[in-house]
Amino acid sequence: MSPTRTKLIWIGVAALALRAGAAILTETRPLFPPFYYTDAQRIELLVEQTMAAQKEGRPFVSHATQSQVIQVKTQLALYRLFGPRPLAVKLFHAALGALACVVLGAALLPLFGPGPALAGAALCAVWPSNVFFTSQNFKESPSNLLAYLALWGFLVLIEGAARRAASAVLIGAGVALALTAGAFYRAYTLLILTPAMAAACVLELARRRKASGASTLYLAASLAALALYAPASRWLMGRWTGDKNPGSRALAAHIVPVSWDERARPTSPRGLTEFRRSQLEVDRNWARDNRGREISTQLFPEARFESWLDVAAFLPKGVFHALFMPLPGLYPMEGKIGRVMAGLENLLLLALAGLGVLGALRGPKTSGRVFLMLFFAGMAASAGLLEPDLGSAARHKLLYLPMLFPFAAEQIPLLRR
Repeated sequence: MSPTRTKLIWIGVAALALRAGAAILTETRPLFPPFYYTDAQRIELLVEQTMAAQKEGRPFVSHATQSQVIQVKTQLALYRLFGPRPLAVKLFHAALGALACVVLGAALLPLFGPGPALAGAALCAVWPSNVFFTSQNFKESPSNLLAYLALWGFLVLIEGAARRAASAVLIGAGVALALTAGAFYRAYTLLILTPAMAAACVLELARRRKASGASTLYLAASLAALALYAPASRWLMGRWTGDKNPGSRALAAHIVPVSWDERARPTSPRGLTEFRRSQLEVDRNWARDNRGREISTQLFPEARFESWLDVAAFLPKGVFHALFMPLPGLYPMEGKIGRVMAGLENLLLLALAGLGVLGALRGPKTSGRVFLMLFFAGMAASAGLLEPDLGSAARHKLLYLPMLFPFAAEQIPLLRR
């Protein structure tokens, strides 16, 4: 076994140990107030209701979204194996979260070499927010793992590491499947990853100045998931909900979030305003109904867009808040331990992100490296415009902010010199 592979395995072991420890600690002594675990408690409630219905021999129909149904089914399967133990679910997610760190490191190797790739994986492994959120019953562990698997396969293809045609075809199919499965948890990742992959393919074709079977495969793999997602979702949800009508509005409500309103599609400035307003309202109502509390960390509920110039002017502020708030001195800490810890973490993330952008601008513009930056930019822009609150932003950035880590790792030796 090569030294690089051995180090990557040890990073995975350390990542698993940290996440398993966090899972055990939060199960025996929760670190944060109950509202930090609201999404996980929602899944637990759905599991209890499903189990009660099964015990009584009656059907249970809920208005859960597709990703929630997958979480419920996964948790029920784990309960059948280990009994109704929430810790088993947390440890399962901890294992997926640790594996995601390893897969990310493996994906970065062809682009950056051992040093920056291993540094990127190690930073993910020890990142406190990553450790916490991927050791709980949230969507982060499976969705991040599937996205990184797709990223790994695509970078293997575009960097020419797959020497045999049969291997390239299998990897291409794996990329499409990983993208589709990841979209079952968060559909918007598919809408951002696939255009980024397609742009990287076009760049590669322009550099080679001719189309080849391999380059056509890269493009097909990156776009196939767009065609697969809708029919695969309808089939999956139809089997689980018993709705056999593919065009059913009830079925569509499981696949597309219920807050998606025909009048509030974010395809125009006013539609974007209405979409944000409806998302924020859903969040507020959920907090009141389930916790009797008001959300104090919503992002710019007063924002209104009349033109695309308004959107462009708002974007830098929105992206900065989604990525780096709260920051000490720029956001009220109010003595809350969660905010203080997040603020200290964000100071380091801000420095790493600055180094990462600098490294991306200075370094070579290969197709794979451009793809990582396109993925980061697309996810950051959508977060800046659509994230409802700081809690959601903190969880979602675990997926895309690590794209900057290897670029930052390349710059650290230069700073030492």
